[in-house]
Amino acid sequence: MDHRFDVIYNGIDAEKFLNCDENIRKELNIPEEAFVIGHVGRYAREKNHNAVFEVAQKICSQHKDVYFILCGKGVDVAFSEKIKDLKLSNQIIALGYRKDVVKILNSMNAFYFPSFSEGQPNALIEALIAGLPFVASDIDPILETIPKSHYSYLVAPEDTQKAITILTTFYNNKNSGNLPDLKNWAIKNYNPNILFQKFYNKL
Repeated sequence: MDHRFDVIYNGIDAEKFLNCDENIRKELNIPEEAFVIGHVGRYAREKNHNAVFEVAQKICSQHKDVYFILCGKGVDVAFSEKIKDLKLSNQIIALGYRKDVVKILNSMNAFYFPSFSEGQPNALIEALIAGLPFVASDIDPILETIPKSHYSYLVAPEDTQKAITILTTFYNNKNSGNLPDLKNWAIKNYNPNILFQKFYNKL
């Protein structure tokens, strides 16, 4: 290994998540007792929204108290009509670009992130900092993002059935889905002050 080089990740300011306990369930007419699964990401092929929508459709059809929030630029345009045609408008909510992502994450009980490719997957990291259990794709950038102890939550991007199985387990065991150890790990590992100091030390 060439020790002249090192990978330094972008920092995520956890304070903006930890200091906000607001959510948008009331705004979206989602009952407080509902189980909400979500995805955050612009509408683009690499984000694999087809898998997100397939999983949302199947889980919501089976469980009337499960809701899906899809948030990101272009997502509302891409899916609004399809959601209406499937008569799932009450359960699958497609939002466009939002500045209040922290409130959207606070509205969720679980996070689904089946990307085909990523740089640093900031949306996933923010979900971890928000304390959400997750299912994500087993691509290299995500393998680098989380500790090996949580690789069991990773699936092939197109393996929607396995994603459904894990997310349904979170739904059936609502009190066991929280991952406080991973939340604390993410807050520390992506602390912008620590990462900047690491960068500074390399100069």
